[in-house]
Amino acid sequence: QNSSAASDVYKRQAYGNAVREMISRFLAILPGLPMDRVDGNPVVEFGIGSDGMITCARITQSSGLKALDAAVRRAVPRAAPYPAFAEGLDCDTWDIRVRLDLSSPANSR
Repeated sequence: QNSSAASDVYKRQAYGNAVREMISRFLAILPGLPMDRVDGNPVVEFGIGSDGMITCARITQSSGLKALDAAVRRAVPRAAPYPAFAEGLDCDTWDIRVRLDLSSPANSR
């Protein structure tokens, strides 16, 4: 049972990392964001179904820049559909919380 729980945690972490990368790619291509005025890494929360479709996204931690927070919210549906859940991940929907690391090279373009 412990190995099953560990496997579930690993699958959720891997899925969360894949979702974060997908959102980051769509955020990185948005032009004109004054990244030098950012006051932190934004956190976005949204529900995602086992089929990869999302429910509404909301910012739970601001970057300090309204335009960037709005861009993050817009990037979530643009990156959809997300991959289907891994086999054996026993849930139909998952509330996911993603912190975007704005200091990563992918977001500094």
